[in-house]
Amino acid sequence: MKCCKWRILVLLGLTFSVCGALPMSERSSVLPSPVVRVGVDEGESPCSLSGGIRRLEDGTLSFPAQPAADGWGWVTVGRDGKALDSLEGLESFTICGWLAPSSLGTGSGGNRIAFNLNYNRSGFDLVHLEDGRLRLAVNEWPDGVRNDSAPGKLKPTEWTFFAVTYDAAREKDNVCWYFGAPGSPAKLDGKRSYSAGPTGSDSGPLTVGNYNQTIHRHGTDRQFRGYLHGIQMFGSQRGGGGALNEQTIRRIQADEATQPDFTQKPEKARSTPPLHSTRQTDPAESGVEVSMPPSGTRPRIIATTNGEIDDRCSMVRFLLYANEWDIEGIIHSSSKFHWKGDGQGVKQHNWADEVWLDHQINLYEQVYPKLSRHADGFPTADALRKLVYTGNVANVGDMSRDTSGSDRIVEVLLDDELGQADLAVRRGLPERLGGPGGLVRPRLRARESPAAGTRGGLAGPNRPRETTSAVKRRAVNRPRRRHLEIHVVAIH
Repeated sequence: MKCCKWRILVLLGLTFSVCGALPMSERSSVLPSPVVRVGVDEGESPCSLSGGIRRLEDGTLSFPAQPAADGWGWVTVGRDGKALDSLEGLESFTICGWLAPSSLGTGSGGNRIAFNLNYNRSGFDLVHLEDGRLRLAVNEWPDGVRNDSAPGKLKPTEWTFFAVTYDAAREKDNVCWYFGAPGSPAKLDGKRSYSAGPTGSDSGPLTVGNYNQTIHRHGTDRQFRGYLHGIQMFGSQRGGGGALNEQTIRRIQADEATQPDFTQKPEKARSTPPLHSTRQTDPAESGVEVSMPPSGTRPRIIATTNGEIDDRCSMVRFLLYANEWDIEGIIHSSSKFHWKGDGQGVKQHNWADEVWLDHQINLYEQVYPKLSRHADGFPTADALRKLVYTGNVANVGDMSRDTSGSDRIVEVLLDDELGQADLAVRRGLPERLGGPGGLVRPRLRARESPAAGTRGGLAGPNRPRETTSAVKRRAVNRPRRRHLEIHVVAIH
């Protein structure tokens, strides 16, 4: 009977030592000594900071959300920037610490928290992904590894305590994830099976927050964004002692010597996906107010549009940002792909009429209440309808007559209001209503006089022929003469 009792006790001890409670032999108030500790004000391992990383008063490492003038940053651990022998041949280890990301936007394969691979072998790579998951790779890239924590564990601007343990001697459930928060003890998130053997004996330098130099030739944009504090690593080159249990992890979490100042949080960085990405931008946040410059201080804009599909898409965006400028006019134009014709010698070609813009303004009217709820300064749909004009649309490059559109441009360019006025024209300038020269030229010539001089004007032999996207005017009042200055800016 005594033999059976001892067998039961031994089995229980073995069970609790794996990703769980504290085994009886380890019940001690003394914390284990880390192999590495960075991001603290005392007892930190030797390290050097590169790039735009700065250190806060409590030792927290602040990683920028955008690259500094000299690029993205990283922290190299060690006195000489070489690999650490103490991290090679580890049969078990634990990586833990405090994270407060400013953004979850990531480079390919995730942003690095701790990295000591030698390019793609011999070492470990701990990353976070854009959905708040963490992933651990040993002796290989993390891209094909599937031992992740649950998603949503990291949240922008919030402090989270994490710990991941790895035991190479076990074939099953040998990766354990733990997460906690200020005032909330860490608890087991999940177990994963991942057989990659001990860490290799030819590792690279240990870096925190980014790649090490063995991979820099492929870029350094996989940098962590936000705050890191008290990043520690425990390991054993013999047996599973480096894979700490839950109770020990909780005592490390509660250690004030490695806790950050929880009142300090990074400012949230809004993320924008790259061009052609299927990922959405950050969602709108309720309660966030964006102040807009008052009317009269914003840029004055006249927009021309030809109704092709790309222009229609641009007009949607233009209307959604209509509170950021003072719209002085929206003018229909033709293009080399379609024109209206004149009902006589010029036949209509692929002309969709002007109703498409009316339809877009009708849709704008439907969302106007929501737009106005989040920001001031949006014009009403009726106000926009009064600003729609038609230019020379009978033929490609037509500039044969004055139109309501050309009249409006001349009116704005030569009015008495001080400040800049922009004529926004996209590519194909000579084709747009005859280009700004076709719109403005007939009237500017009529207005040129000693009382209204022009310099760099659009009329006459000095009219620019290159592709142009904006015509800018600054009016300056002078005694007995109003000086009109027209600037041409090429933006594609």
